Amino acid sequence: MRKALIIPFTIMAVAACVMLNSALSPTQDFVTDKALETNSRISAMEAFDNIPLDELFTEDPFRVTVIGNGDTEPVTAIPGLNQNNKITGAASYAAFMDSKIDLSKVDLQLQTSILTDMINTYQYGKDKITLISGTGSGLKGDTSALEALVNKTGKTVSFMAIRLRDGASIGYNVDDFFQSCSTVKTPLTLYAAQLIDQGELSYNDVFTYTDAAYISGSGVIKNYGTGARFKLKTLITYAITESDNIAYQMLCINLGVSNYYKYLDELGCDVRPEDKSTNRYWPDSNARSSALWWSQVYLFKNSGEVGSWYWNLFNIAPSRIDTALAHSKPCYTKSGSSSYCMHEAGIVMGDDPYLVVIFTSSSTASGNTESYFYQVAREIDALISN
Repeated sequence: MRKALIIPFTIMAVAACVMLNSALSPTQDFVTDKALETNSRISAMEAFDNIPLDELFTEDPFRVTVIGNGDTEPVTAIPGLNQNNKITGAASYAAFMDSKIDLSKVDLQLQTSILTDMINTYQYGKDKITLISGTGSGLKGDTSALEALVNKTGKTVSFMAIRLRDGASIGYNVDDFFQSCSTVKTPLTLYAAQLIDQGELSYNDVFTYTDAAYISGSGVIKNYGTGARFKLKTLITYAITESDNIAYQMLCINLGVSNYYKYLDELGCDVRPEDKSTNRYWPDSNARSSALWWSQVYLFKNSGEVGSWYWNLFNIAPSRIDTALAHSKPCYTKSGSSSYCMHEAGIVMGDDPYLVVIFTSSSTASGNTESYFYQVAREIDALISN
C-alpha cells in the first residue's frame, strides 16, 4: 500500500523537477542525450531494498532527493584489499616465454599475472619505437607511417600495446609522464569496485554531493544542487560512462585520497612525489602505469557479478579507439582529454585482443589532436593485429 502512495507523488515530483530545471538551467549546460541514455540503463539496474523508503532516490537528473548541504565524512580507514596483482613472479613469466603457448588458453589469473610481469619488465627504447616479439612470431608490418607520426612537429606521443595471446608488443616513450586527464578514473573506480566485491563497501552506500567535490567539465552531476545523494554504484557508473568529474572527486573524498595512492603503489604504478605529497586528486601518469591498472581490470572482469558489471561499463563508455577502428572491434576503454591532450587506454577485443595505452598532446590548444590520435590508434592496430 505504501508503494502505491509513493508512485503518484514521485510522478508529481518528477514533473515539478523537470519544469524547475527547464526554467533555471541553460539549455546548453543541461543533460545530454548520452546522459539520458545512460540514466535509462541505470534505472534498469537491480534495486536495493535496504535503504529506508524516505531516503530512496533515483539516479537520473530529474529525480533526486536533496538531503541538505552537510559534508559526508570521508572514509579514512578502509580495510585492505586482497590483492591479486602479485600472485606470480619472474619464474612463471620465464616459463611462459619458453613455452611458446597461446597465453589466451591459460587460466585468466595466471594470464594476467604474466601480463603484469611483461608490463613491468619489457624494455622500450627512449625516443624510438620498440618492437618486442613475445613468444610468437612478433609483429610484422611497415612502421614507417607510425615513425612519421611520432616525429610530427608540435605533437608529443607515448604508447604501449601488448597482444594478449603471445605478449608481442610495441611501445614508445612508455615511462614519460603526461597529464592523465580522465584515464585516471579507471584505477579509482576499480578500487571502489573491488571494495564492493570483497564486501568492504556495497553498491548502495550513499554519498552526498558537497561543495568540496565540485569541478567543472564533463559529467551530469553538475546539473544537481549540492546536497544531492548518490549510491556508490551510480558514482562508479557516471565516472566511467559519462566521465563525470564530480563523481570522480566524490569518490576521492569518500574513499580517501591517501588510500587511493596506497592502492596505486600496490599496483606498482609510477606516481610523481609531488602528486602524492599533496594528495592531488588528478595525478599525472604514464603508459606503463596505465597498462598495469588495465591488466587488473582485465583480471577483475571474471571475478563474479561485480567484475562483470564493472567491465561492461567500459563497453558503454565513449571510445575514440572504437571510432578510429570504424567500430570493427569491441573496445573496453576509458578516454581522457583536455585542451592540449587526448588519451585512451584499455582492452581492444575481437579475434586477437590486445591491451593498449595511447597518450597524445599538442603544443597548442588549436592543434588537431583528435585526428592525430585516430591515426596513431589505427597504425598501432594494424601492427598488433597483423
